[in-house]
Amino acid sequence: MTFALDSDRIARSPCRRIRLPEPDSIRHTILTPEELHRLAAAVGPDSSGMVYLAALLGLRWGECAGLRVGGIDFTNRMVSVETQLTRGIQGHMVTGPPKWNSVRTVAAPDGLLRLLDNHLAGRCISHENKDALVFVSTDGNPLHYSNWRRRIWVPACRDVGLDGFQLKMLRTTNATIMVALAVDVKTVQTRVGHRRATTTLDVYAQPTAAADRLAADVVGNFFLPKTGASPDGQTVETAARDKRAMETSTGVGLHLVRGEEKEALTCDDDESGGSKNRTCDLSIISAAL
Repeated sequence: MTFALDSDRIARSPCRRIRLPEPDSIRHTILTPEELHRLAAAVGPDSSGMVYLAALLGLRWGECAGLRVGGIDFTNRMVSVETQLTRGIQGHMVTGPPKWNSVRTVAAPDGLLRLLDNHLAGRCISHENKDALVFVSTDGNPLHYSNWRRRIWVPACRDVGLDGFQLKMLRTTNATIMVALAVDVKTVQTRVGHRRATTTLDVYAQPTAAADRLAADVVGNFFLPKTGASPDGQTVETAARDKRAMETSTGVGLHLVRGEEKEALTCDDDESGGSKNRTCDLSIISAAL
């Protein structure tokens, strides 16, 4: 109607002052490391690298399918996302820029680079063959989304009990874990290729049970500090637990797996006692609040 009004097809729009309802939030499944490994094994060695790229770097399917050997810098441990495979006219796959032109270069973990290196070695592809696609179909041609999804992805998800799970949900897993582990939002936004940080927080990053429990313990300990027995019957042991929760919130990243607290990752301190991790600085957190 706006186009019709602007092009003088109508004199007045009947759609003025219509407020659209807010979309309902969608809760996606966040995979545990064990589920991720089972899914990668189920899709087979030819496509397992795509699963890990989506979960560890937040790549879209087209970005995984369009990744070329030259986009992987094994020396500097970086992966560049410059093109993607996408469906064009009549369903034919074409090469183009990433969605929203989200060209980016991101750091990659050593384990992922070893996996990609082994994948290329299995295909007898040299690092010098810069233009070769990292992932191809069984006949050596570029992947076709519909065929790949029907023949590989859907059966693999069914085999591991994840019916209806989509590859893009691995991007949600990636963003959620980074936010939960206190990676700053700007970095998360850049790594997953979003134009706006609000997209990262409102759509992709999901709440977790462990983070919710941690928030309750931290706020409770702030307003109701406990020393010895408290009026509500809290003991010294409970106070110690809450103290550990406070320390966790200010200097430790939780390894979140389905709401469970696993082995923590501590912040490195310099010789002066100051933390090198800005997220551990209470003054910064207070200023943000």
